[in-house]
Amino acid sequence: MELEWLKKNLNFSVDEKKRLIEPEHAMLSISRQCELLGLSRASYDYRSEKDESYNLRLMNLIDEQFTRTPFYG
Repeated sequence: MELEWLKKNLNFSVDEKKRLIEPEHAMLSISRQCELLGLSRASYDYRSEKDESYNLRLMNLIDEQFTRTPFYG
C-alpha cells in the first residue's frame, strides 16, 4: 500500500511524529511506522545527551552582554 499522500500531509515536528509511534503495535514494526510517518529510524532512536542547563546559562550570559553593549553587534 502506497501512502505518499499521507507523508506529504503530515506536517508534524519530529517530536510529534515520535509520539505517534506505537512500539508495541502487533502488526506494524517500528521501522514500518517510521517509514509511514516519513521519519527516519535514526531520528526515532536519537536521544540527546546535551546538558540543557549549560546551554541555558550560555544564552543568559550572551543576553546579558548584549544588553550591556548592544553596539557590539
